Amino acid sequence: MECLSLLGVLVIVVGFALGLDTVAVVVIAALVTALVSGIDFVSFLRNLGKGFVDNRMVSLFFLTLPTIGILERHGLKQASVNLIKKLKNLTPGRISISIRQFVNWRAFLVFHFRGMFSLLLP
Repeated sequence: MECLSLLGVLVIVVGFALGLDTVAVVVIAALVTALVSGIDFVSFLRNLGKGFVDNRMVSLFFLTLPTIGILERHGLKQASVNLIKKLKNLTPGRISISIRQFVNWRAFLVFHFRGMFSLLLP
């Protein structure tokens, strides 16, 4: 019975494979998971509304997914494919040169970045 609650994951995979609306697929998958798990429709809506009001992360979820959907509709996937095609010619030497140039420009412009960039090259 617990494996049936994973039916929502299948709904997401099929919905994305068919190119359906991102927000609709995720909400329908959540609804399917709730119904299969034994949560009635009214309780599902109540929990979704309570989470939306009580937790700002849910509102970030509802802001992020439509944004991603709009970007995908206007060519984000094609732009990322083009970028990956350009990166196929990238070698370790070119990556090292790019990092060195970034560090030099950072030093020239007196920017102080902490974290990984300070660990890459002395």
